[in-house]
Amino acid sequence: MGVALGLELLAQGGELAGHLNRSAEGRRQAAQRLGVPGAADLPSLAARGPELWLLTVPDASLPEVVETLSPLIEPGQYVAHTSGATSVSVLEPCAARGAVTLAFHPLQTVTASPAPELFRGISIAVTPGTGGGAWEAGLRLAELLGARPFPLRDEDRALYHAAGVMASNYVVTLAWLARQLFQRVGIPADGALDALLPLTTRAVENLREVGIPQALTGPLLRGDLATIARHLSTLEEEAPEALPAYRALGGATVGLLTEHQLLPEATLSELEQMLAPPAPPEPSDPSTSPKGTR
Repeated sequence: MGVALGLELLAQGGELAGHLNRSAEGRRQAAQRLGVPGAADLPSLAARGPELWLLTVPDASLPEVVETLSPLIEPGQYVAHTSGATSVSVLEPCAARGAVTLAFHPLQTVTASPAPELFRGISIAVTPGTGGGAWEAGLRLAELLGARPFPLRDEDRALYHAAGVMASNYVVTLAWLARQLFQRVGIPADGALDALLPLTTRAVENLREVGIPQALTGPLLRGDLATIARHLSTLEEEAPEALPAYRALGGATVGLLTEHQLLPEATLSELEQMLAPPAPPEPSDPSTSPKGTR
């Protein structure tokens, strides 16, 4: 995320004072990508007098980084973290030193080799923290990236981030599960993803073109009880590890069908029962258990 933001801000005329990575190799790679030398430590980076600190570190590292950074903060500097779920309050030690703080989370998936204009047209959640002008700073930064900023309440960050994980990360997990099933019917691993990707891509394109629920297709939309029953029995027999995910996603799809009244109530009820996870076995009654012998 740090390299991706740095590249795009540089492309838009921003000035990058420097960057810091825990490892020397990480600094070397970032410097090579960004064309800007890294710093050996936070004090040497602070000496360059940045206007804005962007903390693009893992969530678990934020408290430690903030604790180390806060004594180096000058009043009036801006400090933003790019975590989706972490509260902006983690930046309070910097705010106590006079910084304007905010959470700035691009709603975008970023790999080790970010594409150009990765942030153009995306949404960015901005949660103002302490100090006047936090929202305005997030707004200017998002607009510089060509993105659409929107305000996000601090107490809503975890729920917002869970939605993003479902829309992005779990698509990869679903592709992995589907690829496993393809391999079981004899499609080689190196061809399984190629076979599945057009299907996934078309579903995403349909979402863009016609939205929800019109993009939904398949046996659930048709109320095809027989096909769903065959899926369940086959998965139980041949791929039981995929069955919980199939049931959970099918049950969620029944919710979509119900909300939009796309099937008769009787069919929806039957689908819901078919896809419900099996009830856990009832605990045995110790009083009826056979007693051991001495």
